Amino acid sequence: MAGPALDSNVVLSAIELGEFVLDTLVADADRPKFSAFAREVFGSRARALGFATKANESDDDQLMRRTVLSFVGREDPQLAAEARKLALAWIKNREVVDPGMVEVVLVLAGQIGEEAMFDALVADAKAKSDGLDRRNMITALFSFTDPMLAKKGMALLLDPSFDTRESWTALRNSFYANATRRETNDYIMANFDALAKSVSREQPGGWPHYASGLCSEKDRADVEAFWKERAKNLPGAERELAQAIEGIALCTRLRSAQGNAIAQFSGTKP
Repeated sequence: MAGPALDSNVVLSAIELGEFVLDTLVADADRPKFSAFAREVFGSRARALGFATKANESDDDQLMRRTVLSFVGREDPQLAAEARKLALAWIKNREVVDPGMVEVVLVLAGQIGEEAMFDALVADAKAKSDGLDRRNMITALFSFTDPMLAKKGMALLLDPSFDTRESWTALRNSFYANATRRETNDYIMANFDALAKSVSREQPGGWPHYASGLCSEKDRADVEAFWKERAKNLPGAERELAQAIEGIALCTRLRSAQGNAIAQFSGTKP
């Protein structure tokens, strides 16, 4: 994306559209095409912005950095590798990452991370008491996309080493960045009774929301079957379930109607 003077509103609006396409229209089989699209359109701008603030940079660049890198980072091997390197360095020395970029760096490191990264974050989260640092690390631990590590991350909700209030707050934060990750919903459904016993009576009423990023008729049927009776006894759950079901149904219809959505993107850069 050439042109350093490009208005931040244009870029942020384009990314907002890209996030909608990713969350709603991109099936797993189309993900490599979407990644190539994201790199072509936003990659050069993301690499130019980088993870560190620069002297005399524009207000637009400062506004764009978090959003652009969050969106492009895991689609671009160069940026993903840099995020992983910075995350491991930050665990040893908090000064190496700008405080405003710590969550972005750690979440990206989680999204593309392997077991060594997961274990390093768990060990540091258990060793440190600083609230913001722990929140950022736990948010990252809930962001892993590798299925095995995603399940290990979700298991932290029942780990007595972590305050349940802190863990659920971090899970909500990670969900905003990765609403289509199905391991969140699957773990809640598989461990509902144990999870419900670890929180207040009111809290499970919001859990159907974690199904809202799913996108198939089978998902809709499974979510509805699981929650239909449970929701009757949980404050707010019927409303959350209705919204989740509506979101899944809408996504399913749109994806079916669009077919190969990524093929409809041109290489034109905003």
